[in-house]
Amino acid sequence: MREGAEARMRACKGAVLAILRKAYQSRSSVALVAFGGEQARVVLPPTRSIDLARRRLERLAAGGATPFADGLFRALRLIERARLQDPGVRPVLAIVSDGEANVPLQEGRPAVPELLALATRVAAGRIATALIDVAEEPGRGIEMRHLAVALGASYVHVANLRTRHVLEAVQRTSPHYTERQKSTMPGQGTRPTGDCGPRALTRRDF
Repeated sequence: MREGAEARMRACKGAVLAILRKAYQSRSSVALVAFGGEQARVVLPPTRSIDLARRRLERLAAGGATPFADGLFRALRLIERARLQDPGVRPVLAIVSDGEANVPLQEGRPAVPELLALATRVAAGRIATALIDVAEEPGRGIEMRHLAVALGASYVHVANLRTRHVLEAVQRTSPHYTERQKSTMPGQGTRPTGDCGPRALTRRDF
């Protein structure tokens, strides 16, 4: 299981760097929220800097408990702040998770209802969202298809996550991103590269 979490982490790191490499063309910023341990944390604040991303991602490890709701909460706050700064921003939220949610936002409360309540806020905010289910045994944690409906998200199950799976999910969720890539990179597709435990990847289109 540890090896699977580390492979998923590599995939998310690769996706962040791959999107940033295109940032000068797509004028996009990328943020990464990791939810492993007792609390989620913003590992990478919204940036277009590949060097900053590479330094931050090198120190990011997989494993530990899963504060899924806190991760979604922090990603939502990043998006809300971006919209306050620029009402024209078009955010894309990509969530990579195996469905485990065992650390509540508030101690003593069940984690799953908190997560679903936050999901409805994402849907109400009309945030383009992709939910990437990486559970090796679907159904072991929260029912991810149910969560996708609450989020208003597209859903894909990928047992062996690779960077290209995250990139493809972002492209499908954001037609704006896909159209721009077609116009600036004719004839080029997404290349599979590396291979993250449960993590949320946020991307902003400007």
